[in-house]
Amino acid sequence: MKGNPIVAIPHSAFALLPELDRLNLDGCQINTIDPHAWLGLSKLKTLLLGNNQLPSLGYRAFRYLVALEHLEVKNNQLASIDQFAFNDPRELKVLHLHQNQLTFLTRLFHRLIDLETLYVHMNPITSMSDDCFNGLRYLHTLLIFNTELTELNQVAMGSLGSLTTLGMSFSSPNNWQCSKMCWLKALEAAGTIDFGSYPIDCTDLTWSTLDPYSATECDTPGT
Repeated sequence: MKGNPIVAIPHSAFALLPELDRLNLDGCQINTIDPHAWLGLSKLKTLLLGNNQLPSLGYRAFRYLVALEHLEVKNNQLASIDQFAFNDPRELKVLHLHQNQLTFLTRLFHRLIDLETLYVHMNPITSMSDDCFNGLRYLHTLLIFNTELTELNQVAMGSLGSLTTLGMSFSSPNNWQCSKMCWLKALEAAGTIDFGSYPIDCTDLTWSTLDPYSATECDTPGT
């Protein structure tokens, strides 16, 4: 169905396809999805909704998709996401939300306890809440570059104990100090960090293991 001019997904649109495990609706000009559009798709594992015109994701936007593992809603017009939008696909492992219009990351992902990969880059994000990544104990890849962030919330990042790959950049890189990145301790030995076009000089940093909820900066030589 990729590329078909489908503006809206109606109630029970795929109810006669209960064995479907992959659905590609990429580039279909979709701007509206009925709250019960996914009824009957209890075996669906992959849903591709990229390159459409969705302005938001509402309450339980993916209800009935209890087996979903891979979801892409990249390059839409998402300006808001209900905090319970991802309440149902609790087996989700990969989530692509990049190239949208999100400005604030709040507690959107707390039900996605098995999430491993999260893309939120290329959104005009200016801030994130302390609990925006709570519960993501298996998240190993996070891309958050090309946003309007001037720093990453230390408390939020400190909860990502399994993170091994991080792609990030900041709108004002000259104001960013490596001494505030205590949460990168998990990446020190085996992780990959990509600072994009603005590499940060970390030569004077000595890592320390600190409580992210109380730490304000890492230890540096001579302190």
